[in-house]
Amino acid sequence: MVAAQAPGTVPLKVKADRTVLNRNRLEASGNVRFEFRDIELTCDEFEAELDGQTFEARGHVRLTQGARKFSGDRLRYNLQTQQGSIDQAHVELEGFDFTGDEIIVSGPRIVIKGATATACLSPRRHFELHSREIEIVQGQNATLRGSYLVIGGRRLVRVPKYTVNLKRSESLYQNQGLKPELFVNGRDGVFLGGRYEYQFDPGRDHFFGAATFGQSLVRGFRGGPELGYEGHDFNLLVRAKYHDTADYHFNPDLLVDIRPELLARSRPLVLIPKRLGTYLVLGYGSYLELPTKVSGTRTTFEYHLDTRAAQTRYRLFAHGSFRRSEYSGNTALSVYGFEVGTHGKLTRALEGDFVLALQEVNGRSKFQFDEVLIAKELQAKFDYRVSRGWIVPFLVRYDIERSAVRDSRFGLMRAYDCIAYGMSFDTARREFRFEGRVLLGKKR
Repeated sequence: MVAAQAPGTVPLKVKADRTVLNRNRLEASGNVRFEFRDIELTCDEFEAELDGQTFEARGHVRLTQGARKFSGDRLRYNLQTQQGSIDQAHVELEGFDFTGDEIIVSGPRIVIKGATATACLSPRRHFELHSREIEIVQGQNATLRGSYLVIGGRRLVRVPKYTVNLKRSESLYQNQGLKPELFVNGRDGVFLGGRYEYQFDPGRDHFFGAATFGQSLVRGFRGGPELGYEGHDFNLLVRAKYHDTADYHFNPDLLVDIRPELLARSRPLVLIPKRLGTYLVLGYGSYLELPTKVSGTRTTFEYHLDTRAAQTRYRLFAHGSFRRSEYSGNTALSVYGFEVGTHGKLTRALEGDFVLALQEVNGRSKFQFDEVLIAKELQAKFDYRVSRGWIVPFLVRYDIERSAVRDSRFGLMRAYDCIAYGMSFDTARREFRFEGRVLLGKKR
């Protein structure tokens, strides 16, 4: 074991069959094992510049840093800036498997060039996404650009952009783009919709255009255009929609014409690595609500603060927020929100979340679609695996102030190694929905 360091730097611990230390340069070869804070590395050959805190590893490279596990042919890394790259690389993260020609690491952000992504960690993979580039923000999401969906080794459809939610605590009822939108209720009969996106200048900083569209047998066409920009520091979106469904509201009759709306969101700012982050949202729009026929404008400011506790059997998470909305007609609404919850596996067959959500409301909203439905609630979202091939998802929202269950959802899904699909029923909206999701987890 060699512990070497330059003046004013943190020592590097290296164990190998052969080590050579020449002033500020360390070389090692043969069964190399390197340790630095939360980084553990094994490789065949290792070179480090001690004064610059940089190193290069070659041959059967395997690096573990917290929950991130990388492997590849060659690794170059700067310990001070926490930036580096890996050639012919592979990483397992948040239940997904990513491989690529090159992986670029910059703190919690990972960019994979010439990439393949899948949630099927068993040898028989039901699907893969082959992408020009994948950008991952650990614990947040993975954005795939210029992708093709491959099933059974056959390239089926091009997916210009696809975002996967890596927040396990929020993934139970998110469909993650695997399907068109399909639901059945008494107001629409049957509704079928979808979304198409085109990138004008593919890359990490780019403009895009999109269109959402759908058809209700009873209430006709819904949808509209979108134009946006995604950059390293912020995102912008301008959109207009005709008869948009307020599907987060208990009232299924409610529709909204957006004409138009501008949204801006900052990229997450990491305050404490892996523990605390923050972001801002600004918005302005003109709306017509139906069937109330209330119209007007809304200006919105939101501030969000996210924190995650250390990984344990039951992972704790918390979210704080502040929203200020001002409407035409001199009305305003301020909402202070706080959520705390836990995600975990209660039994071998039961996994999900418990969340306590508290909101302090001052003022009132001009629109029903923008109002706070439950100020103080307990929420339970769980999956019960009846057998290897079947899952029963359910959600319960309990209003603490009214001492009553305000909403519940349950369903039945057919599960395979990495995907599941089925139907669910929302009791508040009296609505059946098609559900599809990626199953995150360990190798099966």
